[in-house]
Amino acid sequence: MGIVYAAEDPELGRQVAIKLLHGAHGSGAAPTTSAARRIMREARLAARVSHPNVVSIYEVGPFGEQVFIAMELVKGRSLSHWLAARPRSLKEILDVMVAAGRGLDAAHAVGLVHRDFKPDNVLVGDDGRARVSDFGLARRGRLAGERRARRARPGARRREATSAGDRSVPGRVVGTPAYMAPEQHAGGHTDSRTDQFGFCVALYEALHRQRPFTGDTPAEVAAEVLAGRLRPPPAGSRVPTSLHRIVERGLSVRPGDRFASMGELLDALGRDRTRPLRAWAYASLVALAVVMTGLGADWIARERTLAVTRSSFASAQGQLGRSLGLRYDAFTALSDLSYVVPIIREVTGNLDQSDFGLGDPDEDQRRLAEVHENLRSADWLTWARESQRGVIAVADYKGRLLFTSAAPERWGGDARRLGVVAEAYQSPGGAASAGHAMVVRGDDPRMIESGLLGGTPRQGLHVVFARATALGGAPRAVFIQTIEGRRLLADVSLGEGMQLALVAPGGAAEGDIPPSVLEAGRRARGTTEEARDRGRSWLASSYPLRALRGEREIATIVLARSIDAGLAGLFPAARVVLGLLALVLLASTLGASLWARSARLRLTSARPG
Repeated sequence: MGIVYAAEDPELGRQVAIKLLHGAHGSGAAPTTSAARRIMREARLAARVSHPNVVSIYEVGPFGEQVFIAMELVKGRSLSHWLAARPRSLKEILDVMVAAGRGLDAAHAVGLVHRDFKPDNVLVGDDGRARVSDFGLARRGRLAGERRARRARPGARRREATSAGDRSVPGRVVGTPAYMAPEQHAGGHTDSRTDQFGFCVALYEALHRQRPFTGDTPAEVAAEVLAGRLRPPPAGSRVPTSLHRIVERGLSVRPGDRFASMGELLDALGRDRTRPLRAWAYASLVALAVVMTGLGADWIARERTLAVTRSSFASAQGQLGRSLGLRYDAFTALSDLSYVVPIIREVTGNLDQSDFGLGDPDEDQRRLAEVHENLRSADWLTWARESQRGVIAVADYKGRLLFTSAAPERWGGDARRLGVVAEAYQSPGGAASAGHAMVVRGDDPRMIESGLLGGTPRQGLHVVFARATALGGAPRAVFIQTIEGRRLLADVSLGEGMQLALVAPGGAAEGDIPPSVLEAGRRARGTTEEARDRGRSWLASSYPLRALRGEREIATIVLARSIDAGLAGLFPAARVVLGLLALVLLASTLGASLWARSARLRLTSARPG
């Protein structure tokens, strides 16, 4: 279009570029041809654009028989040479192209359409700043919204036509064919979206190292452009699909299918493509923090529950020991008191005379029956009931059951069938010994044969105490008491959710602890063990119940408490579900963060094309 000189502005002390244009002749101070007038008019329009990414125009006017334009001197190279100098990363290309696009957008803002945007018309300075130049084919245009506003005013159509007629020649094809929009090839109306098309052609070429439309001649290129036959990206291209789609939209055949403005296109290009990933990572991190806070709070609540439970276990153990001791002390007091009761004296003094050859067995049996009748007298029965809960029984020196409050009319059973009674006969003397307590099932054959509970099976477990009375070193009577296991457990004050169970040596249990929890508690033996039953979490423990003032274990006490505090109270698998959710969120956070970082690295280091 002309020759460019580097010059010095003596008034402002700056370097400028002066372009002398070919084919634009002037004479003196005024242009003499229509081309000169048009160039001066368009240069003045371009001078209205003041933007860092547009080459500034300082002055325009005739010089002899030519027209000159004084403009900003850019020390650098064209975008074409900048791209060819060395391989550029995606980020470098986008930074330069977006900067050039801002220059175009600034021109559009003052109603100026470039109409010949291409890499050769973009200068990249040594400072790295891109500037759009050569508005030689530019004409004044209007944005779509401005045109609609003018159409709404009277006379707008006439004035618009006049303005267009002043600036361009209808049907005239101007521009560089490879970068021209379909409407330019067709000689139609051009506007800011025309520059958008040329911009996207240049961007496609910069990204893929090839132009978007094939053709060896301008006519072939025009045919491809008008048909919208876009060349696919080369194999192995590392340009993100999202970026390629943006460029494709800007290369739409119909202007209405492109972006509404250059600014909208730049917003799409400038959008951080890692932002969705970073937003996802941030959201996952926030959700992970919430879940971890919940799990942490649940852990604290759970630990407090465990601490309270262990404390409750220790308290319950002490209470059970004291309860059993008090029961035995009451039994001992009752047996001691019974010694002064005449009927008990009668029991201890009664012997089978036939064993000494002084009588017959029938007479001995009759006397035993009298002793039984005396024991079941109203005064004795009332005294026994008021003195202690449970069953009270008396056996003579041969272990024959003479009375049981469980069935006052029954007598004659062999009380020694119960081991605790047999051991009491082996260590008489009033003082308790290791064999004076036991736990037995109510339906145990030994219990039934002893007649202690009336000779019929009973439900549950029973704690049996036995104490012998001796005269002359020989056992003469045994005082027996049974207490239902559930009554013994009821003496213990339990906290909320606490359960107790009494387990006999054979495995029979008395209490409301679920079987699976009961088994876990039996295994614990002085420690604590967690167990689950029907989706609920439990903490269980156990300790041995020993014979009174002895070392022999007569039963096991199992303690259990539900620990479904905190999250576990929501639904059975809450902790597991939230734990898995925490792992998923952690993986999501790390994955999105690494993906975003990888995308940034690819954008910075990837070589397109």
